Amino acid sequence: MRQVAPCGGVIRNSKNPPKCDPSKGDPSVECYNSYALKDISHIVNGWSGGAFDEKRQSLLIFGGGHKGWAGNDIYSFSLETFKWHRISDASCLTEDDIRPNMQGLRDNGYYSDNTPRSFHTYNSIQYLRNIDSLCRFSGGDNRVDCYNISSNKWTQLSDIPGSGIGLISAVNPINGEVWVRTNQRASKLLFYNPRADNWKTVKSRDGSKFLYNWTAAIDPHNNLMLAVGGKRNLRATFLWNLEDPPSSIQLLNTKGDLEIEHTKNPGLQYDPTIGKFVAWRGGTDIFIFDIDTLQWIKHSADLDNRADPGNQVKNGTYGRFRYSEKHNVYVLMNGVDSNVYLYRIDKDAIAEKLKN
Repeated sequence: MRQVAPCGGVIRNSKNPPKCDPSKGDPSVECYNSYALKDISHIVNGWSGGAFDEKRQSLLIFGGGHKGWAGNDIYSFSLETFKWHRISDASCLTEDDIRPNMQGLRDNGYYSDNTPRSFHTYNSIQYLRNIDSLCRFSGGDNRVDCYNISSNKWTQLSDIPGSGIGLISAVNPINGEVWVRTNQRASKLLFYNPRADNWKTVKSRDGSKFLYNWTAAIDPHNNLMLAVGGKRNLRATFLWNLEDPPSSIQLLNTKGDLEIEHTKNPGLQYDPTIGKFVAWRGGTDIFIFDIDTLQWIKHSADLDNRADPGNQVKNGTYGRFRYSEKHNVYVLMNGVDSNVYLYRIDKDAIAEKLKN
């Protein structure tokens, strides 16, 4: 991804200024230095995820924040061309946008040009095809900001009726509607209709567990939302039945290959070809969840496989592991200087393993 980043995506350096070339779409050195508080690798490493644009079959990357990458630029990897594109340029920041002595970004959720500031995106960004937009559902506040990819404009939508750093979100892949579980003392389960720009509080008290290190996905056929991940004193899989009326959070008594529950913010998707949830935590193995037996099943790559994405980045994968129904592949972005990886499930091998 670095190849399409402005000025090489390097950290600001007054003694050895970055090489910015306006003829290649780069900003001025002064503009670049205003947001390159750290190297662009922090757009991923800074607790940040991604989303999948079904219309263009592209993985979208947006993140950074705090004392890291302060650019609010957006990147796209196309499954049609296998190329990276910078689809949105970062704002040029002013002194009002930065804390004194360059100690990170101010708490205001917006820059001086009224565009959303960079932030740790966790599991809180999604592509909503109903409005053709990449949306952020929390920057530590309750604002919802969406970047319309057709018009190349940011728009602020209705605020979330709750907030919390590191909330989890998931989109129903059939109807495009969104479910959010906030992180706060009295966590809420929320439903969002993008077409109507309307929120509904489904559960005003959804347990007290703080799901900071979990990633969620939705099974649209059975109306289930699953979240998996872990931290020091809680490593688990959680389930919500989204039927009307939806259930509160359920802590599942899982069994099998539970390494996936010992992983902070793994990748998680629902695969309609096998009717199961599929997770990734690093390396060449995937983990399949059988809801009928509450079992996690590790599935290793073929013996002749030569591609290995390596360990997941330190702070997690979140939404940078996505499934394309059109191409029937998973796409994984595991760092700005790493290759993008594709994975296709062997349905017959999975079916045989599930029998056993």
